[in-house]
Amino acid sequence: MVYLEWFGLDVVELEQHNYRRHDNLCEIHNQKTFTDISNHWARESIQFIAAREITTGTGNNRFSPDATLTRAMFVTFIARFDGVDLSKYTESSFSDVTADRDNWWYMAAVEWAAEIGVTNGVGGGRFDPHSSITHEQMVTMLNRYLNYKEYSLNDAAGTGTARFTALDILETWSVEAVTEFSAKGILNSRSDRTGFVFSPHQAATRADMATLLERFIRVIKD
Repeated sequence: MVYLEWFGLDVVELEQHNYRRHDNLCEIHNQKTFTDISNHWARESIQFIAAREITTGTGNNRFSPDATLTRAMFVTFIARFDGVDLSKYTESSFSDVTADRDNWWYMAAVEWAAEIGVTNGVGGGRFDPHSSITHEQMVTMLNRYLNYKEYSLNDAAGTGTARFTALDILETWSVEAVTEFSAKGILNSRSDRTGFVFSPHQAATRADMATLLERFIRVIKD
């Protein structure tokens, strides 16, 4: 089966020999690069997730690192990281996510994420797939995924890094996740990564997502 990725930007084919399920902690030797990331601060993180086939870009050999990340995109990336078989998810429990031409690329991932508790939607039976996702929402979803898989996080990444301490500005539902991820060093600026700074209510970009996922994957302990 040829897999098509469409994030509202473009359509890109992933050839048959590159698409396969995989252990989510291993590296697939699919050294992919993109024409629009050569001088970008997130280049290494983008290449890291591309090598694991979490992303194939947005078409025309581009990644669109500064484009806004939507809620639909993010749960799709988590599903790819997991390697879950989404074929059984043919119907949606959310009123604004339907299995039609406009929604097919993310519908199954959203339903899977809801089933395992990664997302509860935004209320009123809606998921709001095309809205931007904030930094704290990404962290909260990843923490829920971590709990579902019964994984833990190594401590090494937290050594010598400053923690996020402005807990009073967080939404109550994100405090636990942000505290945990900050303690492991996942949310902090690094000397070799100058672009991503955790800001809870900031709308995330695709580059932010790549950086967060790379840091997350590197400290997972299954």
